[in-house]
Amino acid sequence: MVSLRNYARVAYDNQLAEQKVVEDRRKLERQAKARKAFEVMFPDVPIDGQTDNIIRSGDVTLRYVPGDGFQVEGLCPGCSEKCWSRAACSAAEVGAMLADFRPVSHECYNPKVVRQSTGDRLADLIREIAGEVAE
Repeated sequence: MVSLRNYARVAYDNQLAEQKVVEDRRKLERQAKARKAFEVMFPDVPIDGQTDNIIRSGDVTLRYVPGDGFQVEGLCPGCSEKCWSRAACSAAEVGAMLADFRPVSHECYNPKVVRQSTGDRLADLIREIAGEVAE
């Protein structure tokens, strides 16, 4: 006779194993779709590495977004953190993103607002602190 605790634990372990198999299959499908889309958009460009839907070729990292194309990884002009561009659906659009990187939905980036340089922000902060100390 098997205890309820052992029976339930084995059932749970089996469920986790099944979920892992399903997730591994989905991951392989995403990788295959990303590779196929990359090969269609960039037929003569080698792939240096791939993790799930992220493809690296040379010094460029792309993220495949099914139905939209590829996002380019770059540095935010506002804070210099790594982030992603909007999706590009052609090689020319990827080239445009590489030439003039524009992040999508990055909290510090607003192309309509002119950003101050780090030195200007630091100088403003020093003036602000000096004004508070003088008061």
